[in-house]
Amino acid sequence: MQRPVLGQPQRPAIAELRRQPLTRSLVGGHSRGMLRAGEACCSRRRPGHFVHGASRSPWSCHHGRPAPSPTSKLCRAPPRLRQPAGRTTLQPTRPFAGGNETMRPNRLRQKLDAGEPTIGTHILSCWPTLVELIGDAANYDYVEFTAEYAPFTMHDLDNLGRAFELKNLGGMIKVEQKQYTHQAMRAIGSGFQSVLFADIRTVADAEACVAAVRAETPGTGGRLGVGMRRDVGTVLEGGSPAYVDALNEVVIAIMVEKRECVEDLEAILSAPGIDMVQFGSSDYSMSLGLTGQRSHPDVVQAERRTIETALRMGKHPRVELADIAGAKPYLEMGVKHFCIGWDVRILYNWWRTNGAGMRAMLTGEAAVPPAPQPVKAGTY
Repeated sequence: MQRPVLGQPQRPAIAELRRQPLTRSLVGGHSRGMLRAGEACCSRRRPGHFVHGASRSPWSCHHGRPAPSPTSKLCRAPPRLRQPAGRTTLQPTRPFAGGNETMRPNRLRQKLDAGEPTIGTHILSCWPTLVELIGDAANYDYVEFTAEYAPFTMHDLDNLGRAFELKNLGGMIKVEQKQYTHQAMRAIGSGFQSVLFADIRTVADAEACVAAVRAETPGTGGRLGVGMRRDVGTVLEGGSPAYVDALNEVVIAIMVEKRECVEDLEAILSAPGIDMVQFGSSDYSMSLGLTGQRSHPDVVQAERRTIETALRMGKHPRVELADIAGAKPYLEMGVKHFCIGWDVRILYNWWRTNGAGMRAMLTGEAAVPPAPQPVKAGTY
């Protein structure tokens, strides 16, 4: 038997490897199939690489395993990382903004331009795992982070942006009136591609919203300059034409929730750049002195007028629902865009109902059903 050369790595004999049990291995982000103990692989393939003194396949990994064909099952991502087939996610017609691979395509913009319906949902938590779960649910086009009501940091925005990209979801952020420019800029830089602006009252407010997301180039009225943030690969595409193209594709949505806004709605929606319109029944009723009366005839009439005006002017009305049972009248009006459910409300309802049921089981008392909660058809 030949003695091993000191200092040289030794490989087990092929016959010995074949006698060892098969085990599963997951390396480099994709399944490598069945491996025997002592057999290794990785995703670092090097052309013409030599392993342990023997020439391997021109496209082998650095351990010498031949690279699988791109169509092989070994190259497929794990199921939870694959894009679901036959769902609402739209294949990009323009793969990258400006034809540049650094800039991520704007899914929500593509669906609006294609005239397709969209489904979103709300989160107030900045835990990125919730975004991953929403992506795994395979029915949503985007997630709205309702930042107007939630605590968060700049790092949270970056982490949400990473989760959007991982699950191929659009990201929308709802910002309050005193933070239009700052929050919109930082969210877009983190990977959000649409912004919902609250508390619009005048044409000047609407124009400020557009300016907050567009590049400062001639004819756009934009205020954004160059930045080293996630949306441009930090140092790769800041200030490039692809960056300007991506900012021009950011979806701009506004809340119609103030008396002044409804009264001057046509002029406000005429501001160039407005894409989506969301009526806010809670704020609107309060602005009329009808606090909490979301079903008041004046509030219902204003919502209908908002939707009809938006459709007539070529804008996209969106409706928020806590219960999809309330969608029918909006569908009949021609609404195709819905944002359904809030993470905090979903959790509250589950905790309330199941907590009461469990308490009744423990005490032996008849379960007392929780008092019915009003189903909110509009938005906050």
